[in-house]
Amino acid sequence: MKVAIPALISACLGVGICGFGAAYMYNARMNQQIPTSPALELSISEFSLIDQNGELADQSILDGNYTVAGFIFTNCPGLCPIMTRTMADAQTRLRGLDVQFVSFSLDAERDSPEAMVAFAETHGADLDNWILLTGDTEETRRIVREDLLLVVDDETDNQVPTADGGTMANILHPTRMLLIGPNRKVLGMYSVMDGSGVDALEADLRQILGR
Repeated sequence: MKVAIPALISACLGVGICGFGAAYMYNARMNQQIPTSPALELSISEFSLIDQNGELADQSILDGNYTVAGFIFTNCPGLCPIMTRTMADAQTRLRGLDVQFVSFSLDAERDSPEAMVAFAETHGADLDNWILLTGDTEETRRIVREDLLLVVDDETDNQVPTADGGTMANILHPTRMLLIGPNRKVLGMYSVMDGSGVDALEADLRQILGR
C-alpha cells in the first residue's frame, strides 16, 4: 500500500522523539510516502497484557479485526498527546466502519489502567471501541523491536516530568499510527503530524472495506 513503510527504512528512520520541537522537524522530514517492499512483511506476534478494565488481553483482540494502533506513555510531553488526538480524529471520521483502536503503553510502571483511561479521555478517545493496553513494558517494547523492527529506548540523558512530581527518562518510540489487518499483518503506517496521515488511513481503509 502506498503509505506502508519498509521495515529496513523504518528501523533507521521511524523512531519517534517525544520532545515536541525535535519531533516536529523529524516528522516533517518523514511525511513523504515510501513504497512497500513486497519482500518485507510485518505482523504482530502473540502477547499478554492488561486492558483498561484490568482484564487480561492478548493478541486475539486483533484477530478478525481491522485495528488502528499506536505506542504511547502517559507522561510523554510531546507526541503522545498528538498521536492520541490524531487517532481520536480518525476514530470520528471512521465511525461506522469495521475498525477498532488500540494504544499500547511503553511504561507499565507508571501507566496503570486508570492512568491510561485518564490520558485517553483527556485527548478525545471514545473508549467504546478503543482498547488501552498496559501490564508489561518489555512485552510492548518487544513488539516494537522484534515485530515492527523499529526503535524504542529510554533516553536517560533527557529527563521529563511525571504526574507525581518526579522525573523519568524520555522514551524514544514510533510516532506513527499503524493499520493492522485481521490476520495481524501491518498494512500501513501513517503520520500523526498533520491531516494527511488521517486522510491516507481513511482512504486505504475505505478501499479495503469497499466503503
